[in-house]
Amino acid sequence: MTTLTAKIKQILPDPTLLLLQNPSSPSQTRQIAIHGITIPRLRREGDEDGAWDAREYLRKMVVGKVVRFRVVYTAAGREYARVWVDGGEDLALHLLRAGWAKLRSTPSCDEDDTAAYTEAESSARSASLGLWAPTSNIYASYDTPPNPASFLAQWQNKQIDAVIEQVRAGDLVRARLILSPAQHQYLPLILGGVRCPTSPRTEPTTGAVLDAGEEFGDAARAFTEARLLQRSVKVQLLGTTSSGGQFVANIIHPAGDIGALILASGLGRVVDWMSGMVGVERMGMLRATEARGRGAGVGVWKNTTNTLGKEKGFEAVVVRIVSADTILVEAQNMERRIRLSSLRAPRATDSAQAPFVTLAREWLRRRLIGKTVRVQIDSTTKPSAASNADSIDVATVTVGNTNTNVGLEGVQKGWLSVLRHRADDTHRAPGSIYDALIAAEAAAQDSHVGMWSPKPPGAVGAGRVVDASESVTRAKGHINALTRAGRVGGVVEHVFSGSRFKILLKHQGETKITFVLRDVRSPRSDESHGKEALEYATRRFLQRDVEVEINNVDRGGAFMGAMFLGGRDVGVGMVEGGLGWVGEYVAGPGAGVLREAEGRAKETKKGVWKDYQPEAEAAVVREGGENGSGRGGGEREYVDVVVTEVESQGRFWVQLITPKIQELEILMRDLQVASSAASLSGPPRVGDQLQAKSAQDGMWYRARVRRVDRAAAKAEVVFVDYGNTEHIPFANLRLGAPSGLPPQAQEATLSFIRPPPAGSEYALDARASLASLITNRQLVACIDRSPGGSPLELTLYDPTNSASVDPSESVNAEMVREGMCRVVPQKERGWEKAFAGVLTGLEEKEGEARRGRRGIWEYGDVFGDDE
Repeated sequence: MTTLTAKIKQILPDPTLLLLQNPSSPSQTRQIAIHGITIPRLRREGDEDGAWDAREYLRKMVVGKVVRFRVVYTAAGREYARVWVDGGEDLALHLLRAGWAKLRSTPSCDEDDTAAYTEAESSARSASLGLWAPTSNIYASYDTPPNPASFLAQWQNKQIDAVIEQVRAGDLVRARLILSPAQHQYLPLILGGVRCPTSPRTEPTTGAVLDAGEEFGDAARAFTEARLLQRSVKVQLLGTTSSGGQFVANIIHPAGDIGALILASGLGRVVDWMSGMVGVERMGMLRATEARGRGAGVGVWKNTTNTLGKEKGFEAVVVRIVSADTILVEAQNMERRIRLSSLRAPRATDSAQAPFVTLAREWLRRRLIGKTVRVQIDSTTKPSAASNADSIDVATVTVGNTNTNVGLEGVQKGWLSVLRHRADDTHRAPGSIYDALIAAEAAAQDSHVGMWSPKPPGAVGAGRVVDASESVTRAKGHINALTRAGRVGGVVEHVFSGSRFKILLKHQGETKITFVLRDVRSPRSDESHGKEALEYATRRFLQRDVEVEINNVDRGGAFMGAMFLGGRDVGVGMVEGGLGWVGEYVAGPGAGVLREAEGRAKETKKGVWKDYQPEAEAAVVREGGENGSGRGGGEREYVDVVVTEVESQGRFWVQLITPKIQELEILMRDLQVASSAASLSGPPRVGDQLQAKSAQDGMWYRARVRRVDRAAAKAEVVFVDYGNTEHIPFANLRLGAPSGLPPQAQEATLSFIRPPPAGSEYALDARASLASLITNRQLVACIDRSPGGSPLELTLYDPTNSASVDPSESVNAEMVREGMCRVVPQKERGWEKAFAGVLTGLEEKEGEARRGRRGIWEYGDVFGDDE
């Protein structure tokens, strides 16, 4: 018969040789049995004596070599052949002489061969060679170790001699590990750091296709087979899969790195999830090799477009921390949303991570807010067509002169975890950076830092936050402590407008407040330059560390005062940029600086002052009133006042904030000291000026008698410095009220409006509403009319709510808008007629109240045609 040549691919039992006839077509194989001999078998139930050594002798001699063979005969579908190795030596004869084979019990060769084979076997037996020598017991376990974790702990990272017995896919093999000369272990191994396309799977008995596999799956398997099948290698165990059923390993071959060769040929991809096992250095090498394969467009990369020309990095300023893994940056006057590549912040929906959400975000805020960073865009996520969401840039962010990777630093501190990506996921960190992230996460977990801490949440989480502005009552409970504290540090959590903020204070734990700039007003968002003011405040102050000095609280529970960033009053920048203006009643050490800043804004016509005309600036003037009693002929007079008492029918008492208030404080101290003032010798008379002891606080005040009840021995008195009224027993009255200081309380009413009639359904509601707006707070009063002997006619403004002295923003207008008062009827107007513009504005408010059926308008117009 014809003598042929072929390359030996594998040694099979009996012994049978698996031949590779066409190297360019690995699937074209042929099996031939070596005629005339047999060797012991390797078996799952236990190897036959000498089987391993005999197979190894033959494997090392012929696997991967080219041999000549000639089929001698065929039996039971098997071909038996004579095989010649290098130099023309008969392989069967060689094995018999070396003692690693025995003659078959049934001769299958001619007489000359039989004689030669018998002589060779006898010679080996006589010399006790090979199988004829005393055998050494070898225990081989074909089953996976019962405790993979324990086995890994014993052998991890050690180089173990092994033989690759089977190649199931390009990245999956079965190896026989030689743990010791007498102990072997079969293990399925996954090639560390590499994934190859899957190979087709067939049913062993029927040949039916179970899995068609992936493109290049056969090529990858053939590539690995050609280099590793039944080759001697060293195996370094790295870890196990999540199920623990398969081991991940480096396979070390003297001829080269099989993983790198696979990647360079485009027959595999780098696997991210193995990065922590493989190590940063080796993963870097594998990724570089993969890049070369991708660049060459070979294998799995044949249809891949080269995307190396990605967007260059840019510098930007961090303006907001959305979460520990997402930030907003500003570059070239545009904001961009950046998500840190391959990283995830703690999630509030995860009970184990929830306590760390705030802590992680706070770490990133302190690290980046307001700083210039370097942003390298790695990819951009595109929202779905049905979504209105903006795209998000996925990027690596570095900061400082050393270009510190912020994401890597967050992972090292345990504030961020690393995402595990699919093989086709391009929204991720570059390979070398990703490997460093995986290594850092493993180190953080081992060190139990950040979210990996085993401590209960209470031991590491932030304390309870108190919202001091939740209500006016709660705000008043905090005002004294915050005022005494001076400058208090905090973080701006939200910006409502250019002058209104939500701040988290680090004071006696954590206190959240609504804060309003006391001396600076800014336009509302729906007003001119309101949007610019909001954007300026957001960009400059949001999430920044600030200090506040608090000195008051408004009726809505917002705290008032000054705010400082870096030691500088933030109001100065707002005013100087034309995005705010100084309040009309500002005093104190900072007033001069604010006025100067406003002056510069006016000169340069910035922001709200763009249409400013200096020559047109003048005091608000209105035309003269009746007999000079109205103040229309000159400047309107504005004064600071405190409302001390609210009575019925819209009347109330005010104290004017003048230097005389300090004199009143001195007078009050003197009144409390026992003096020579005599007790009454009889009942007082109406109009008497006396000293009266209040039943409310037991202190002495100046008072004027209004009525006398001789039967009850009591007098109704009005305390002339505060306006409130009490019924005082004669015994608590005494003569000698000091008269050097005029009474400090003056009776007043609200100009241009009328309250509901006494005894009507809404009279009490109107009084309560007025009291809530004006009691116990400092206001600004415009004295519209001051008739001698009658109450002052005032327009009141709350400086904490009014941006200017605009009558439409006054307390008067608010009472009308809420339906608690109505505008003075046409036929009753006298001096009010000089204020046509004010009346028109109030009538518009009244129209709103009527249409909304508020207060006195609940049942429609109940006043008929009295207008």
